Amino acid sequence: MKNLMSADFYKIFRNKSLLVCTIITIVLAIGSVFLLDFAYSFTETIGAEISVSEEDAIVQDSENISADSGAFVRPEANEMFPSSVGGNVSIFVAIIVAIFVGAEFNFGTIKNTATKAYSRSKIYVSKLVVSLIVSDLLFILYAGLFMLTATILWGFGTPAAGFGIMALKLFLLQMLLNSALTSLFVTSAFLLRQSGTAMALNLCIALEATTFIFMLADMLIQRIMNTDFALTDYLITTNITALSTQDLTNSLTVRSLLVGIGFTVAAIIVGLINFNRRDIK
Repeated sequence: MKNLMSADFYKIFRNKSLLVCTIITIVLAIGSVFLLDFAYSFTETIGAEISVSEEDAIVQDSENISADSGAFVRPEANEMFPSSVGGNVSIFVAIIVAIFVGAEFNFGTIKNTATKAYSRSKIYVSKLVVSLIVSDLLFILYAGLFMLTATILWGFGTPAAGFGIMALKLFLLQMLLNSALTSLFVTSAFLLRQSGTAMALNLCIALEATTFIFMLADMLIQRIMNTDFALTDYLITTNITALSTQDLTNSLTVRSLLVGIGFTVAAIIVGLINFNRRDIK
């Protein structure tokens, strides 16, 4: 198993897609903060040029949009932590995994590996673990560079009480959900066995292109059963977004845990069963 994983690490780190996606991740993490800084600078300029009185319609409609209201004050870096761990690196992982696993089938490498002393389960687990590690590294890279850039531009500031515990929970939950997405990407690549088609499906999952199916199902369920239950609340991408934009409540924490663990386990089971039963051509 050790030799198998070493070979997989060698293959994925030699893959040009990993290098390209890593560079884009670095640029995106740093660039996102600078874009936010530009947006704050722009709104400060606009706000400073607006002169309003208490009777002015702008004040009535916009609830004190003036610069003195504090609406344009830049956030401190600690306030942006949820956004840093909510970065969508899954798009890049979707591409990397599709190419990494798909190439094994395209070139017949995986067939040669399976004829040796390695079981199919070990082959699958090796590629899954390697993909998860790469996914986690990109996740940490994005979050770290985002926070570092924000701290340099705005200062870290004084976090609220309990920030450390909240940040750790948020970080682990987001990593779990990103790992669940990666598990789906690996399963997709093993099911489709072609880099191109696997990449297309993985990107659909990462970009929430399949969400509309669940939205239609929600409408049907709510109309028939007269309930507020929504399948979309239990999608991985929905919870990733919720964690980065909402308060970390107990219900959101539990739901994210269930979604992350549930999808990860289901993806691994489906992937292992499929790979063990299908012939390798």
